[in-house]
Amino acid sequence: GVTAGSGYTDSDGYFEAEGIALNSGSSGSLVLVSGSTAALVTPSTSNAPGQPMSAPFSTVVDGSISFGGDNDVGTFTLSDANDSGGATRAPLLIATTMDRIRSLVETTTGVTVPRIDVFYDPNSASPSNYSAGGTQTPPSIRISGVSANNPDALDPAVIARLYMRHVLNSVTGTTSSSFTSSLDVQQS
Repeated sequence: GVTAGSGYTDSDGYFEAEGIALNSGSSGSLVLVSGSTAALVTPSTSNAPGQPMSAPFSTVVDGSISFGGDNDVGTFTLSDANDSGGATRAPLLIATTMDRIRSLVETTTGVTVPRIDVFYDPNSASPSNYSAGGTQTPPSIRISGVSANNPDALDPAVIARLYMRHVLNSVTGTTSSSFTSSLDVQQS
């Protein structure tokens, strides 16, 4: 399909989306996607230059939206009934947690925080981490899946800590020192 319009939710989960040049006699789908102005959450771990990103996680909210007028889809709730195992809830929580922080930082400081690629594989046992990137690789965050010893996808505090490393890196620049997990400061 073709994306004909998009919108982001506010901090309460409300949103508006407007389509451009839609045929009023046609219909389409409303799809919830794990992306925000702060982050794009995908299952891929390949962010090499020139390589396409995997599609973000998504779920269909309404598969038959008429383009002939205003639509109110009411309240849509993700639960175990329509999202078994949290396959979509976890990536959405990751994206919204990061977007709330981005909004707060940009509103209070005036600093623009660039969007970051976030990789989440529900079946991965790899630990969560932040990579500042380099000359050929953009910064990225990996969030551990349910197979990890300590899964982080549904833990907003861990998500916030990893995202704040990106925010601080965006403000101060990449440090040349190595990361120390016990004390996250620049070594001299």
